[in-house]
Amino acid sequence: TRPKKDHSCADRFFASNVGIAFHTPEEFFLNQKTAEPWGPPSFDPVAYLDEKKKLLEPEDAPLPSSTKEVIVIVGFPGSGKSTFAHMLEKEHGYMVVNRDTLGTWQKCCERARVYLRDGKSVVVDNTSPDKESRSRYIALAREMKVPCRCFELTCNIHQAMHNVKFRRLTQEVKNEVTIMVLRTYANKYQVINRL
Repeated sequence: TRPKKDHSCADRFFASNVGIAFHTPEEFFLNQKTAEPWGPPSFDPVAYLDEKKKLLEPEDAPLPSSTKEVIVIVGFPGSGKSTFAHMLEKEHGYMVVNRDTLGTWQKCCERARVYLRDGKSVVVDNTSPDKESRSRYIALAREMKVPCRCFELTCNIHQAMHNVKFRRLTQEVKNEVTIMVLRTYANKYQVINRL
Protein backbone atom coordinates (compact mmCIF):
# COMPACT_ATOMS: atom_id res chain seq x y z
CA THR A 1 0.00 0.00 0.00
CA ARG A 2 1.04 3.54 -0.63
CA PRO A 3 1.68 5.69 2.41
CA LYS A 4 -0.75 8.51 3.01
CA LYS A 5 0.59 11.79 1.79
CA ASP A 6 1.47 14.22 4.55
CA HIS A 7 -0.47 17.45 4.06
CA SER A 8 2.03 19.61 5.91
CA CYS A 9 5.73 20.29 5.53
CA ALA A 10 5.94 21.51 9.14
CA ASP A 11 7.83 18.40 10.32
CA ARG A 12 10.36 18.71 7.51
CA PHE A 13 10.84 22.43 8.21
CA PHE A 14 11.23 21.75 11.93
CA ALA A 15 13.89 19.11 11.26
CA SER A 16 15.68 21.49 8.91
CA ASN A 17 15.54 24.35 11.43
CA VAL A 18 17.04 22.28 14.25
CA GLY A 19 19.57 20.54 11.99
CA ILE A 20 18.40 16.93 12.18
CA ALA A 21 17.63 14.43 9.42
CA PHE A 22 13.99 13.91 8.51
CA HIS A 23 12.59 10.44 7.76
CA THR A 24 9.05 9.36 7.03
CA PRO A 25 7.70 6.57 9.28
CA GLU A 26 8.14 4.12 6.37
CA GLU A 27 11.77 5.16 5.93
CA PHE A 28 12.57 5.08 9.65
CA PHE A 29 10.72 1.97 10.86
CA LEU A 30 10.48 -0.16 7.72
CA ASN A 31 13.70 0.90 5.96
CA GLN A 32 11.65 1.66 2.86
CA LYS A 33 12.86 4.10 0.28
CA THR A 34 9.90 6.38 -0.18
CA ALA A 35 9.85 8.77 -3.05
CA GLU A 36 7.50 11.23 -1.47
CA PRO A 37 7.55 14.33 -3.65
CA TRP A 38 8.78 17.29 -1.69
CA GLY A 39 10.71 20.35 -2.57
CA PRO A 40 12.46 22.82 -0.37
CA PRO A 41 10.69 26.09 0.35
CA SER A 42 10.97 28.83 -2.25
CA PHE A 43 13.14 30.71 0.27
CA ASP A 44 15.66 28.83 2.39
CA PRO A 45 16.84 30.97 5.32
CA VAL A 46 19.74 28.62 6.11
CA ALA A 47 21.13 28.91 2.57
CA TYR A 48 20.55 32.67 2.66
CA LEU A 49 22.53 33.09 5.88
CA ASP A 50 25.32 30.93 4.47
CA GLU A 51 25.71 33.37 1.55
CA LYS A 52 27.24 36.03 3.84
CA LYS A 53 26.02 38.97 1.77
CA LYS A 54 27.54 42.40 2.21
CA LEU A 55 25.40 45.07 3.86
CA LEU A 56 26.13 47.61 1.12
CA GLU A 57 27.10 47.46 -2.53
CA PRO A 58 29.49 48.98 -3.24
CA GLU A 59 30.99 48.07 0.13
CA ASP A 60 32.70 51.45 0.45
CA ALA A 61 29.44 53.43 0.14
CA PRO A 62 29.72 55.99 2.92
CA LEU A 63 27.27 55.35 5.71
CA PRO A 64 26.54 57.76 7.19
CA SER A 65 27.17 60.42 4.60
CA SER A 66 29.60 63.17 5.54
CA THR A 67 26.90 65.71 4.66
CA LYS A 68 23.19 66.08 5.34
CA GLU A 69 21.20 63.91 2.91
CA VAL A 70 17.96 62.14 2.05
CA ILE A 71 17.97 58.34 1.80
CA VAL A 72 15.00 56.67 0.09
CA ILE A 73 14.71 52.98 0.94
CA VAL A 74 13.18 50.78 -1.76
CA GLY A 75 11.93 47.28 -1.06
CA PHE A 76 9.12 44.81 -0.52
CA PRO A 77 7.01 45.01 2.61
CA GLY A 78 8.87 42.74 5.01
CA SER A 79 12.26 43.28 3.35
CA GLY A 80 13.85 45.01 6.35
CA LYS A 81 13.28 48.67 5.46
CA SER A 82 12.15 49.70 8.94
CA THR A 83 14.97 47.75 10.58
CA PHE A 84 17.50 49.51 8.33
CA ALA A 85 15.85 52.92 8.86
CA HIS A 86 15.85 52.54 12.64
CA MET A 87 19.51 51.46 12.56
CA LEU A 88 20.32 54.69 10.68
CA GLU A 89 18.28 56.64 13.24
CA LYS A 90 19.85 55.00 16.29
CA GLU A 91 23.46 54.79 15.11
CA HIS A 92 23.76 57.89 12.91
CA GLY A 93 21.01 60.34 13.91
CA TYR A 94 18.94 60.14 10.72
CA MET A 95 15.29 61.14 11.11
CA VAL A 96 12.76 58.56 9.87
CA VAL A 97 9.61 59.44 7.91
CA ASN A 98 7.09 56.83 6.82
CA ARG A 99 3.55 56.66 5.51
CA ASP A 100 2.45 54.05 8.04
CA THR A 101 2.99 56.67 10.75
CA LEU A 102 2.19 59.91 8.91
CA GLY A 103 -0.53 58.70 6.53
CA THR A 104 0.35 60.35 3.22
CA TRP A 105 3.42 61.02 1.10
CA GLN A 106 2.64 64.74 1.37
CA LYS A 107 2.97 64.61 5.16
CA CYS A 108 6.18 62.60 4.79
CA CYS A 109 7.62 65.33 2.54
CA GLU A 110 6.49 68.08 4.94
CA ARG A 111 8.11 66.34 7.91
CA ALA A 112 11.29 65.61 5.92
CA ARG A 113 11.50 69.28 4.93
CA VAL A 114 11.31 70.30 8.62
CA TYR A 115 14.05 67.82 9.56
CA LEU A 116 16.30 69.01 6.72
CA ARG A 117 15.78 72.66 7.74
CA ASP A 118 16.83 71.63 11.26
CA GLY A 119 20.08 70.26 9.83
CA LYS A 120 19.16 66.57 10.10
CA SER A 121 19.53 63.82 7.51
CA VAL A 122 16.33 61.99 6.57
CA VAL A 123 15.59 58.37 5.75
CA VAL A 124 12.32 57.60 3.94
CA ASP A 125 10.95 54.26 5.18
CA ASN A 126 8.35 53.50 2.48
CA THR A 127 8.22 50.79 -0.19
CA SER A 128 8.79 53.38 -2.97
CA PRO A 129 8.33 50.82 -5.78
CA ASP A 130 8.08 53.21 -8.71
CA LYS A 131 9.80 56.25 -10.16
CA GLU A 132 6.91 58.53 -9.20
CA SER A 133 7.03 57.66 -5.50
CA ARG A 134 10.82 58.10 -5.40
CA SER A 135 10.77 61.31 -7.47
CA ARG A 136 8.92 63.21 -4.72
CA TYR A 137 11.83 62.80 -2.34
CA ILE A 138 14.43 63.40 -5.03
CA ALA A 139 12.66 66.68 -5.84
CA LEU A 140 12.58 67.59 -2.14
CA ALA A 141 16.32 66.91 -1.84
CA ARG A 142 17.00 69.13 -4.87
CA GLU A 143 14.79 71.86 -3.41
CA MET A 144 16.70 71.66 -0.11
CA LYS A 145 20.04 71.41 -1.98
CA VAL A 146 21.09 68.13 -0.37
CA PRO A 147 22.12 64.84 -1.99
CA CYS A 148 19.63 62.00 -2.29
CA ARG A 149 20.48 58.30 -2.42
CA CYS A 150 18.21 55.32 -3.00
CA PHE A 151 19.01 52.14 -1.11
CA GLU A 152 17.35 49.11 -2.66
CA LEU A 153 16.97 46.11 -0.38
CA THR A 154 17.73 42.97 -2.37
CA CYS A 155 14.88 40.86 -1.08
CA ASN A 156 12.72 38.88 -3.49
CA ILE A 157 9.03 38.09 -2.99
CA HIS A 158 9.80 34.64 -1.51
CA GLN A 159 12.11 36.07 1.14
CA ALA A 160 9.57 38.83 1.87
CA MET A 161 6.84 36.17 2.38
CA HIS A 162 9.14 34.29 4.76
CA ASN A 163 9.98 37.48 6.67
CA VAL A 164 6.31 38.46 6.96
CA LYS A 165 5.41 35.00 8.32
CA PHE A 166 8.29 35.14 10.79
CA ARG A 167 7.29 38.65 11.92
CA ARG A 168 3.71 37.44 12.44
CA LEU A 169 4.99 34.62 14.68
CA THR A 170 7.37 36.75 16.73
CA GLN A 171 5.78 40.20 16.98
CA GLU A 172 2.44 41.85 17.45
CA VAL A 173 1.50 42.93 13.93
CA LYS A 174 -0.83 45.90 13.39
CA ASN A 175 -1.06 45.92 9.60
CA GLU A 176 -0.92 42.42 8.20
CA VAL A 177 0.94 42.08 4.91
CA THR A 178 -0.82 39.63 2.59
CA ILE A 179 0.45 37.90 -0.53
CA MET A 180 -1.74 40.31 -2.52
CA VAL A 181 0.16 43.28 -1.03
CA LEU A 182 3.47 41.66 -2.00
CA ARG A 183 2.27 40.94 -5.55
CA THR A 184 1.02 44.52 -5.88
CA TYR A 185 4.48 45.78 -4.95
CA ALA A 186 6.09 43.40 -7.47
CA ASN A 187 3.74 44.63 -10.22
CA LYS A 188 4.40 48.32 -9.44
CA TYR A 189 8.16 47.94 -9.12
CA GLN A 190 10.29 49.95 -11.55
CA VAL A 191 14.06 49.59 -11.70
CA ILE A 192 16.02 52.39 -10.06
CA ASN A 193 17.92 54.56 -12.54
CA ARG A 194 21.59 54.61 -11.59
CA LEU A 195 23.08 58.07 -12.02
